[in-house]
Amino acid sequence: MHRIVIGTIWALGGFAQFLVDTIELAKIATRSPYGGSFYSPTWYVTQALFPIFFFLCSACGIGLLMNRRWGGTLAKCLVPIALLYLLAYLVFGHHGTIIQKAIPLSFIAFFGYTLYFVIHIYEMRPNKAL
Repeated sequence: MHRIVIGTIWALGGFAQFLVDTIELAKIATRSPYGGSFYSPTWYVTQALFPIFFFLCSACGIGLLMNRRWGGTLAKCLVPIALLYLLAYLVFGHHGTIIQKAIPLSFIAFFGYTLYFVIHIYEMRPNKAL
């Protein structure tokens, strides 16, 4: 049951954010440089990493749903990156109310549980349904 819930959240959340980030990046890239802001090519490269990351999150969720070993391995790689990003966002980037900080904190809790699940539970029985 845990595998299905975690995999569904990763698959749907990753794919939704992949679509949103791709559409927003396409809007910024097609905007005229004379009418709006013009960004350097390195900015576009770094911003293109976000949709790639969210696509990998979606693939990780699909791998966990299908009970594949590569889904757990991909989660072990992606979760620490997401945790570091969210912690840096909370510490350095976002100054707001506690309500505005509750969403990243809930993601940190979810990612922490995902990491615990993948390391301790999923690896013990990788080929059996949980």
